[in-house]
Amino acid sequence: MNITEKSTEINYLAAMAVFQQLFDEQKNVQDVICSFIKHYIVSTRSYDFLLEEIYNGINSFYNFKLPIAIVKSSLRKLKDFVSKNSEGHYLVDIAKLPTEMENNKFAENQSINDKLIIELEKYLSEKIKRELNEIEKKELFDGLCGFLIGVNGYYKSTVEKYPKIKRV
Repeated sequence: MNITEKSTEINYLAAMAVFQQLFDEQKNVQDVICSFIKHYIVSTRSYDFLLEEIYNGINSFYNFKLPIAIVKSSLRKLKDFVSKNSEGHYLVDIAKLPTEMENNKFAENQSINDKLIIELEKYLSEKIKRELNEIEKKELFDGLCGFLIGVNGYYKSTVEKYPKIKRV
């Protein structure tokens, strides 16, 4: 698994955790999407972009499949610091860009995911008495992601590969 693929999966897991936290705080879906757009803008330093660029970037960064209309309407809601010029470029007023708790929540969840994956790789290496190769790390990561987001098949294939590991 290359760094970009792993980063996208980690971003997705962190995004889902933040989404749940914001939902639990009873924020509406559009506010949650706006939070993700703000985080994306800050994380990638995208201060001048076209609609298609941010649409593709957000969907790729978080592994989402948001419709372009949702992204466009969310950008309108961010009018306090995002404006659209006559050429169709969206411009971000960096001085007005909020640094909100959602950015911290995302980074915190990403850090937790990173630590979890490292500990899982370490645990499995100890149990099988050797270091995992890159393919095994990818399979383990895919299995964990599949398990956490409820995708059938990934977790089962990982469990079947290491049948002698004691499960709790």
